[in-house]
Amino acid sequence: MHHTRIHGLDLARALAILGMMTAHLGPHHPWLAALSNGFPSALFAVLAGISLGLMHERADATGGPALTAARHRTLLRGVILVALGMVLATVQSAIAVVLGSIGAIYLALGTCTRWHTGYLVTGAVVLPLLGWGLGLYQPQPELLAQSPLLSGVYPVLDWLAYGLFGMALYRALATGLGARLALTALGLLAGGYAVWQRHLTGELGHGGNPLDVPYSYAVATGVIGLCLLLTGPRAATAVLYPLRSMGTMALTVYVAHVLTAAIPLGGYPDYHAAPQEAVYATSPAKGPAPAGPEPGKPSDLAMPGAPDAISPSAQGHPAWWLGSIVAALALCCLWRARYRRGPLEEALRRATYLGSSPTVGAIA
Repeated sequence: MHHTRIHGLDLARALAILGMMTAHLGPHHPWLAALSNGFPSALFAVLAGISLGLMHERADATGGPALTAARHRTLLRGVILVALGMVLATVQSAIAVVLGSIGAIYLALGTCTRWHTGYLVTGAVVLPLLGWGLGLYQPQPELLAQSPLLSGVYPVLDWLAYGLFGMALYRALATGLGARLALTALGLLAGGYAVWQRHLTGELGHGGNPLDVPYSYAVATGVIGLCLLLTGPRAATAVLYPLRSMGTMALTVYVAHVLTAAIPLGGYPDYHAAPQEAVYATSPAKGPAPAGPEPGKPSDLAMPGAPDAISPSAQGHPAWWLGSIVAALALCCLWRARYRRGPLEEALRRATYLGSSPTVGAIA
């Protein structure tokens, strides 16, 4: 089960990355939009919760100094991911970066890995309801728009809920083949309904709909369960090697994708463009109208149908999309032929171990 588990999770990470690439660059098709906007980033967060549980598995059983060191490494990982997310969000303005909320999972949930499964499930249910309730009864809406816990494309409370759900889901999937089959079937059925509903309503996720989180739970359960089942046979595992290679380098591929996708999306400032005067919806004498966000600029307001790409093209960028996928698959296979981890994955691992260990030799 160990190798099947690792290979399956790598495959699921690759699908999450491919989904985000599609949301940012893919052709505009109603079914593609329903499937790729919101669900892949939530899947990424659920997988972060599973990874957190895996990283703490041995230390949770041992306790003592080993558990303390594991929690320290988790905190460092969270800090680094948040910082990396801030850098990516600063250098480009086309794509809403998910790494900050992923980092929050490691920062806030490192002490939750020993919780009883019932507590994890309770947290995964309560946190989204809490965020929805606070947003509904917020007496000062302008404060809501400034709160990273409740608003933005990736509200932190929802992403913490995805992390808790991931830890609980991993335990359920690890109980046996029967549980994996049942959860996968249930997830695919409920997730298929969620995608169909998104297709009918035109919502793109991240829209403040109370059903966004349970829909994402269902899709993540179906995808992860299916990936675990697909990587059971050795022949299938070998065929899926390019995707699994991408999954082992998910952080590297995501960062490279954000930096390159911002080029066709116009996410980098044009320093040669002539400065323009402010554009008002009414005459300056009447004062500027409170218009929406400037095109190409991030909007922190959660709105129905908020896409992962802040400045999407009317037709998408299918050539860039396909080129990015092919390049990522090819380069990941070449890298994995020589190295065990991707460059950013290795750097992150070394930074967390060096930051939590008095000896450099503890990395090996």
